[in-house]
Amino acid sequence: MLLAHGSSAAGQETPLVRDLADELPKIGLAVLRFDFPFVSDGKKTPNSDPVLVEAYLAAMAEARRVLPGVPVIAGGKSLGAKIALRTSPEKSAGAVLCGFPLHPPGHAGTAAACLLEQYTHPVLLIQGTRDAFANQSLVREIVRAQRHISLHHVEGGDHSLRSPAGPTATMSGILGAVDRWLQTILPR
Repeated sequence: MLLAHGSSAAGQETPLVRDLADELPKIGLAVLRFDFPFVSDGKKTPNSDPVLVEAYLAAMAEARRVLPGVPVIAGGKSLGAKIALRTSPEKSAGAVLCGFPLHPPGHAGTAAACLLEQYTHPVLLIQGTRDAFANQSLVREIVRAQRHISLHHVEGGDHSLRSPAGPTATMSGILGAVDRWLQTILPR
């Protein structure tokens, strides 16, 4: 899996991204993380979409070089999830998206849903039920309308998937969901 971080200046060291990279190999999924240029340059504001897309494409090329012949799963957290969908429709076997931002907090809408609709490979959407960037009724509506999207809710989870269940239980649920989803899209 090629795993892109969100808009945090912590980049690939964001706790969720780091934890996913540490834990997903336990279910047989190799993970390649990278930093978008704004993080490498020490800036706090994300680059423009064309720059982010170029960085994702370069990381995708590196993933294919390191693991030739292995299907690549596009992955991302928040901003990284959106860039993964913009970048890899023909270049990936599917996508795992964490905290996909449908709308700004307090402004429920589905403008970003077009990215989910245009990406026709299988998608696993992992969303916290308290995510201010994704109204849950809108998430369910989008998933119902798009057969290629599967949904895993993190009960009580916020935009970073932190939940009252704690990090161990939350990650266990995410790993189980990813493992089940992978079994439906990739032969093992």
